[in-house]
Amino acid sequence: MNVHSHQQSTLFEVSLDPLLSFLDDRKDNVLDPLAFAIAAEEAGADGLSIYLSEKNANVRQALMQTMSQQFVGRLKINAAANARTLAIVSEIRPANVCLVVPDGMADERFAPVDVVADFSLLQSFVSQLHRSGHRSSLFVNPKAEQVQACAESGANAIVLSAERYVQADNDATRNQAQGELEAMAIESIRQGLSVQISGNLNYQNIAALASLSDVTQINIGDAIFSRALFVGWNVALKEMKAILVRSGLMQRA
Repeated sequence: MNVHSHQQSTLFEVSLDPLLSFLDDRKDNVLDPLAFAIAAEEAGADGLSIYLSEKNANVRQALMQTMSQQFVGRLKINAAANARTLAIVSEIRPANVCLVVPDGMADERFAPVDVVADFSLLQSFVSQLHRSGHRSSLFVNPKAEQVQACAESGANAIVLSAERYVQADNDATRNQAQGELEAMAIESIRQGLSVQISGNLNYQNIAALASLSDVTQINIGDAIFSRALFVGWNVALKEMKAILVRSGLMQRA
């Protein structure tokens, strides 16, 4: 067992972004995002997240407001470090604000921040979040210099991108990417940061990362939404929760 182990199981954070992106492109309101969020919690989700993108921003903001009241302490907002975000989070009062940068290829997607290059901006923004009573995290690539800068920024947590692991097309590259995530998780804990992982993870590749003892939370979205089209939202969520629970049991064995 890893000597850095400090939790009993990996927390399960569900991203509602795939559902919202699906609804953004529809004219009818056949699905209720709030009902899906409630079902996610009932199926075992420990947290919920939404990306504050420009697309249908007013609709998303209204949903966030409702969810922040319904899911006190369990809503995380992924957003860019700008004045608009500060104004919105001051009104919504989410449990956590994760700083990201918009993905230039798709409005509903986001990418890791470069804490080294944008240190002054991000450190200042983290300080403003803390002064207004919000916890903060930074979504970064799993690199030592990013971990160090994240710790120096004063953020409460680090969210490591698992995209290199997800995109690996062979075992050697995948194992290398997993080792990188594990090493950066250990370093993050050493630097006093809570560790989370986010990426386009699925039912097949998540178990290895969920068993890393220094990771406290994993964010999952697209895979659950895709699976739900075949087995239903509740079943898809419970299946993913079961994988995380089994991984936690293996981690403690």
